[in-house]
Amino acid sequence: MKKYICIIMMCLACLTATAQQTSSDKKIIQRITQTAAAMKSMQCDFVQTRYTKMLGEKVISKGKMSYTKPNTLRWEYTSPNVFILSMKGNAVTVQKMEGGKIVNAQSNKYVKRLASFILSAVTGQSLNDAKMFKTTAQDNGKDYIITLVPLKKEMKQMYPKMQLTFSKKSEIASRVIMYERNGDYTDIEFTKR
Repeated sequence: MKKYICIIMMCLACLTATAQQTSSDKKIIQRITQTAAAMKSMQCDFVQTRYTKMLGEKVISKGKMSYTKPNTLRWEYTSPNVFILSMKGNAVTVQKMEGGKIVNAQSNKYVKRLASFILSAVTGQSLNDAKMFKTTAQDNGKDYIITLVPLKKEMKQMYPKMQLTFSKKSEIASRVIMYERNGDYTDIEFTKR
C-alpha cells in the first residue's frame, strides 16, 4: 500500500512542480504553477506501466483521477487490481478489493501525512518550497520537461529522480516517469484530461 501511495503522491506533484534554478526554469515553472492554482477541477484517466529490471517485464495498471478545489481528490486504480485513495478535507479513505468486494483499508498516520502532502501538491502549496526538490525545466518545442530531484531523505530513497512532461498547450501534466535506485521505473500517462 505504501508503494501505491508514494506513486500517487509523485504523480500529483507533477501538477505543481516548482523550485528555482535558472530564469528560464522559473518562467516555465511559474506558468505551470499558475495553471494549477487556477484549476477548479480536473478529471483524467491514466495508464501506469511499471518496468521491473529483475523480472524483465512490465506491469500495466489503469485508473482514473479526479480533483475538485479546494480539497477533494480521488485516485482510483481500476485494473488489474482495484485500489482507491479518497480525500476530502482532513478525511482520508483507502479502499481495496478483497474477495470481490471493496473494503476499507486501515488509514494510518503515514497515509494521512501523505494525503495531506498530495492535496498541497495539487493546490500548489507544498511544492513552492525549494526545500522539497531540486528542479530543472526544459522546453523541447512541444512540451515542457520538468526534472525533479527530491531533497528529503525518505522520498529520495524511493525515487531519486522524476521526469514530468507538461503539454505546452494546456500546461497540465501528460506524463510522469519515476526512477528508482535499483533501475526500475514507473511511467504514468494521463489521458482524457
